[in-house]
Amino acid sequence: MSLLQSMLLLMLAGPADGERIALTTGQLFIPKTIDVNAQSVDLWIHLHGTPTVTEPNFAKLRRQAILATITLPGLSSTYANHFKDPDQFHRLLEEMVFALQKRQLPHRWRHVVVSSFSAGYGGVRELLKSPANFRRIDALILSDTIYAGYQPGSLRDVQVEHMADFLRFARAAAAGEKHMLLTHCRLQPNGYAGTHETADYLIARLHGERETPKAPWPVEGMTLESQFKRKQLSIFSFAGSTGEDHMKHLRNIGEIWRLAPE
Repeated sequence: MSLLQSMLLLMLAGPADGERIALTTGQLFIPKTIDVNAQSVDLWIHLHGTPTVTEPNFAKLRRQAILATITLPGLSSTYANHFKDPDQFHRLLEEMVFALQKRQLPHRWRHVVVSSFSAGYGGVRELLKSPANFRRIDALILSDTIYAGYQPGSLRDVQVEHMADFLRFARAAAAGEKHMLLTHCRLQPNGYAGTHETADYLIARLHGERETPKAPWPVEGMTLESQFKRKQLSIFSFAGSTGEDHMKHLRNIGEIWRLAPE
């Protein structure tokens, strides 16, 4: 199946049952199974992925949680520019609270989870630069999404500055203070570090080693090659080095999300 065919299949997926609220940027999805009388629910914010994919995957989790999907036209720099102002995240949360309050729906957050696929990492990297936003985010779910430049004058060394806050969050998760779940394939971009290289960087800085998985991944067509786990940090390495292998991390994002803590 070609990358284009894969994207068309994602776009043609049927809508999930629930209520939708248009945001200034993005869309809120309140699953039909949500307890409208709940005192608090989890908020998941996903960067880069059409709602026709994210919402059905999210609905299958059947969690007491609300999803915001934000997809911007462009590459990682578009997401980085959108969240460059550290107050943008606070304004986004306020807009969602106001919209839910108007409809008498749950609007107090138990946990805030930020999820990303592919180019969405540009927004996540900007969010983590803000101490207030870093504290507010309880979990990161990164689906084949952290890229970085190479160190000036180096052919393969990942640029430290691009990874600084991802590493800080990974250390917090490895210490049991945050949750971080990361998946990657072996697609090699032209001229910058791929997701397998940035994952290697994180594991090396944590003085860790990958291990052979004890069980196969539950999704047909996705082969789990290795994994690294330390407390609340999990990194999963998948076979494949094509655009289609990359897209599998979005198409099957529900199985990745399923591993996040309740």
